[in-house]
Amino acid sequence: MKQFETNTIKLSVHKNGFVELVIKNNAVFDTTDILDSKKFITEVLKEKKAYILLEAEGTFYTTREARELGASPEHPTHHGAIAFCSDKLAYKILGKLYIKINRPKVPTKYFTKRKEAVKWLETFLK
Repeated sequence: MKQFETNTIKLSVHKNGFVELVIKNNAVFDTTDILDSKKFITEVLKEKKAYILLEAEGTFYTTREARELGASPEHPTHHGAIAFCSDKLAYKILGKLYIKINRPKVPTKYFTKRKEAVKWLETFLK
């Protein structure tokens, strides 16, 4: 497993393609974070797809530009699937709205339980 950390994110990339991305408390998640994480993931996994579990340590804000880039057809070329996970009601509402409005180009789902999110991502790893 390889790890990468900035002021806003913690990223763990496993050899099998499983990726854990944690947004830090009080962070502003923007396009720089998306591009930095993509660069690190592709350096580690090369041509292999990434199956991303995205969680947050606490409260955070995602810029409009980051939401649009994350859902664009050009960006997720290295993504196999994305699972958002949080037990906070506000994040559940925002996560489901993001999926509905931005329509990510790869399978994307929201979970309130980490174990269920990991299990769903593992179905793509087989």
